[in-house]
Amino acid sequence: MIIIGVTGGMGSGKSSVCKFLEKLGAKIIEADKVAKSLYSTEPDLKNKIVESFGSNVLDEWGEISFKQLAEKAFKDENSVALLNQITHPFIRDAIRDKIINHTMTDDIIAVDAALLFEGELLYTVDYIITITAPIKVRVDRIVASGRFSEEEALKRISYQLSDEEKTEKADFVIQNDGTLEELKKKVESVYNDIK
Repeated sequence: MIIIGVTGGMGSGKSSVCKFLEKLGAKIIEADKVAKSLYSTEPDLKNKIVESFGSNVLDEWGEISFKQLAEKAFKDENSVALLNQITHPFIRDAIRDKIINHTMTDDIIAVDAALLFEGELLYTVDYIITITAPIKVRVDRIVASGRFSEEEALKRISYQLSDEEKTEKADFVIQNDGTLEELKKKVESVYNDIK
């Protein structure tokens, strides 16, 4: 088993890279999906979030509302740090449990995690691929996806480690500032090197 950590800032193209890795045969674990499922399956996590951010982060059915939580948690650096402090141990343990299922296999696992370093997943992986792209390209991608305005995108990016910091810790760096076909070739090259 080989475990690859795929990281990069918002809008860098981690999801596209992971799709290419999946086509090449890697099994993908998405940290965001793991986190979202934990909000509804881990009562301790939910309770800690409500204690820290208030009961108005719950929807009418008593479940965590991602929209309402985001409004509270992404208002400043301290709130982001608090949310990460609460969620990271749960996410890290859940991802490790998923990896354990592949222990006695020849599988290549790719963990898609924007917060690979911050979430202490760094020590779980064999290789780190950092995806980078110019800030303007990243912001344009985020805005085009319809998820955030330019201002919101820049604010979220400011809360993440810089590309330089992530690049320093990476085994492989993929610059994603061209076409999807160019990205595909870069991913194939890195995948073959790791294999």
